[in-house]
Amino acid sequence: MDYKKGARVKHPNVPDWGPGEVLEDSAGDSARVFFVGAGEVKLVLKELELERLTNEAGKHPILDNLKLTTDKTLRYRTLPACIQQFLVDYPGGLYGEKFADWERDYKLKTHSDMTESLSEVVFKSLLKKEDYEEITRRALKLISASNFTHLHEKLALKNGLDSPDRKGKLAQTVYSYLFGDAPFEKRFNEFANFWEGIEAGKWTIITLHGQR
Repeated sequence: MDYKKGARVKHPNVPDWGPGEVLEDSAGDSARVFFVGAGEVKLVLKELELERLTNEAGKHPILDNLKLTTDKTLRYRTLPACIQQFLVDYPGGLYGEKFADWERDYKLKTHSDMTESLSEVVFKSLLKKEDYEEITRRALKLISASNFTHLHEKLALKNGLDSPDRKGKLAQTVYSYLFGDAPFEKRFNEFANFWEGIEAGKWTIITLHGQR
């Protein structure tokens, strides 16, 4: 029996594996499937018929967010396996010294610099004077001083803010997102759409300027 890429299935003999997703169209005699509880498995289909899952039975947050790739050198791992690898790389987990040194401390510093350089009082004052150039300068300075973004992302942002109109739009959009009264979803969508519009819609840039 053939199984199409993206189909949700379940192994009839190993229920503990949970739901799975077919990673590529089956070749007739075998299938590559990612199971929530087992990771990536290559199955021989000669004497096996997978149970097809539909609608609610096939839904699972891990499968719903599974990023499929055509690169067969990459293997999909279970969430527990990823957690275990994370703990190997960062002893002590999220509260260990290595994670703080490598991943957390510089982000906290960037957040502190952001709240000082463009606090609500300072931001509002610059907006009132329509000093969009200074707001942009401060925003770019924060990015340049951190290693939160890659060089090409920094260049994309700088190139995207090459006109007075875009600098003004940046100032209004960021202020509205951080300190506005509109529903959060509306503010966030406008905020994200602005970055997409100047071809700088990277999560790192959005996260950096979205700190409050």
